[in-house]
Amino acid sequence: MTSFRARGAAAACALIVIGTTFVATAPASASPERATPASNSSTVAAPSAPKLEALYWATADGEAYFIRGTGTPDVPVYLDLGADSEPVWLETPGADGRWEALLPVVGQSVNIFAQPNGGDRSPMTTVAVPEAGGAIFVGKPAAGVTHDGDTLRVVGSSAGGNSVNVYAPGATRADAPIATAAVTDGAFSAALPAGYSASSVLVAAAIGAAESDRVEVRIGDSAVAAPTVSRVLHQANGDFTIIGTTPVGSTVAIRQGGIEIGGANEEGGNFRATVPAAHSGQTVDLVATIGSTSSAPTKHGLTPPPIDDSIAPPEVTRVINFLDGSQWVHGKVANGATLWVLDGAKVVAHDVANETFLLKIPAQYASTQLDVRVFVGGSMSARSVLPRTLTVDGLQESNSYTPGKRTFAGTAEAGATVTATDKGGNELFSERVSSSRAAAGSWTGTADLSSKDGYELTFTQTTSDGRSSVLQSATFTPSTIAAPEYLETQRGGNGEFFLYGTAPENTTVVARIGADEVATGAVEDGDFVMSPISGARTGETVTLVARDADGNESAGTDVRLAPALEDATIAQPVVGNVHAFPSGRVRLQGAAGQSGTVWLMDGDRVVDSSPANRFSIEVPAGQSSSQLDLVRVSGSTGNRTSERIAIPRLLQVNGLQEKDNTYTPGRTPFTGSAEAGATITATDQNGTTLFETTVGATKRA
Repeated sequence: MTSFRARGAAAACALIVIGTTFVATAPASASPERATPASNSSTVAAPSAPKLEALYWATADGEAYFIRGTGTPDVPVYLDLGADSEPVWLETPGADGRWEALLPVVGQSVNIFAQPNGGDRSPMTTVAVPEAGGAIFVGKPAAGVTHDGDTLRVVGSSAGGNSVNVYAPGATRADAPIATAAVTDGAFSAALPAGYSASSVLVAAAIGAAESDRVEVRIGDSAVAAPTVSRVLHQANGDFTIIGTTPVGSTVAIRQGGIEIGGANEEGGNFRATVPAAHSGQTVDLVATIGSTSSAPTKHGLTPPPIDDSIAPPEVTRVINFLDGSQWVHGKVANGATLWVLDGAKVVAHDVANETFLLKIPAQYASTQLDVRVFVGGSMSARSVLPRTLTVDGLQESNSYTPGKRTFAGTAEAGATVTATDKGGNELFSERVSSSRAAAGSWTGTADLSSKDGYELTFTQTTSDGRSSVLQSATFTPSTIAAPEYLETQRGGNGEFFLYGTAPENTTVVARIGADEVATGAVEDGDFVMSPISGARTGETVTLVARDADGNESAGTDVRLAPALEDATIAQPVVGNVHAFPSGRVRLQGAAGQSGTVWLMDGDRVVDSSPANRFSIEVPAGQSSSQLDLVRVSGSTGNRTSERIAIPRLLQVNGLQEKDNTYTPGRTPFTGSAEAGATITATDQNGTTLFETTVGATKRA
């Protein structure tokens, strides 16, 4: 069930209600998800038109509006803005049929309709939208008065309001209500004050301070008797026909979650009402009303027909999947039998067959487990289970490819096998679908599309118990994409590589080193620049390919990530200070002119960088024992450097901390590492030499 709440401040104002037209406002900036519903006919009947139940402010100043209504469960509601615009998806009602959305228009007349994916549109409901700050509309509630012992209760339903207010007869807009109640799951119950003696009450649905028109409900000596259900019939299209008795002169309303989904007039003390198949498995309320007084609800569950094992189930011979997610189901059945396609207990498609049948299932059920059954004389056969819909990611009716290997992926029934074949029936791959708790799994398969003559592929799903479905006649035409043309390389301040060049429009340039994609570059006006490639890849070769939207790729263009060239005319950096920290890291400081960058090099790899003027370079602890060099980079492209200055292998003292070292008075040995043959001298805070040794020997202080 769905409980609605006010999502914006509301203010009391006059109501505008003209037939089924109501008034609404929303800012032009509102932009819910857009969708274009399909318009193909199917065996699913067109839904009823959406019914508007409320319109209220989404903002305190009325600059935007929420619209609230009821409709067919699980059937999307769209906003039609006219022939020049695509319909805008507003919301999809839940199982209780209620929906709520932000209106994305102001100052114009629009239409609202419902349409299942792959089905027909409902009739239109017209909405005249004024400018901002217009009136708030709340639909009237349905109400009656019942006796609860000595307490009188106003009970009923409201699909538009968040609450209801109950007033004494003759109350004005300024008078306070004598009782209030919240609307929960579309229903309400408000107790009248003890000793209330008037013959009627006024009931209004409310959102904040805004109310619907008030409904007068008379109070009788006793409540109207509730209707009784005698039997429930199942129709060929899955709808329910409820037959029963009701008081003479009454009308019967059938509600689910406070929303009226059917009804009938009394005839000779009996009634006969139809409820749509979409409510299968739900419990409905039947309420009898005479005048302004309603009965207590009679609850009744709408259960599917029983299964009769003597009815032969349908034989499904072929299932064809289409790219939009819809399916055609072929099969055999007894002549004149009624066929149902069910999503659980809900009939989603039906037909009457003459020995063979062909059922179209809308795309909205592509991800659900569906069954096909025969319906005869109020009973159903055992089910014939349809395989989950087979999908292939990115597949179109016409596709292009670059001759070579191509990987396909998609979804199908968990544990099934997906096989791809060409027009001649040659198998290109056969792969198992992954397992999944949701019963639909994923698959991938690689086909060798080496021919330059094109392909027509068929994908076949075969489940572990032998059921199958196909997605066929997907054509592939070879595509020739020109290879990227490399123009130049520039180096970034941290040594990274930027590659520039040209490539065909509507492609993306991909850089690979071996099998790894290390960078991409968008093509704009025929030019590309790759995202940075780490300087750590210096000396390696990248392959540039152009890739189109279908995943087809050009031949490759190889580019070597060459080290920068040394230029003796570029001034070398000058090291002024070397600070070794006990943790092992080392800081080098100095100067190298007023412009450019200083790189710390480990071979051809850039370890760290700093602006040349008053540079400060950090050597990580793990590299302080490596042979490192300093160079100055000059020029806009970063492809030329000064000659290298070799940094002595850096001094390390084993076990030394930056502070809080302890010692036992006496002679203490120190060990570590430094440049071979160098002299190590230790001094105290007074400058007194404690020891001096040559690297390779051990001394005690």
